Amino acid sequence: MSDMLSEIVQMDDDGRLFLSAAIQDWQPILDKGIDTVIDLEGEIDHGVPTAANKFLYIYLPIHDGEMPDMDR
Repeated sequence: MSDMLSEIVQMDDDGRLFLSAAIQDWQPILDKGIDTVIDLEGEIDHGVPTAANKFLYIYLPIHDGEMPDMDR
């Protein structure tokens, strides 16, 4: 597999917000210091890190169509 960092797009100047497709290899993510992932599509990514108190993974899929619950 290609280097996952080449598939991550930095969205802010401070390097605190990134955008990526489904993650297949978590090590480059962890090496980059990313400790929180919000997954909005598809299924739960395979191999999500499970070390206690080290990583936060939020899964809330949003499907094309009506707007999601905006109050949430």
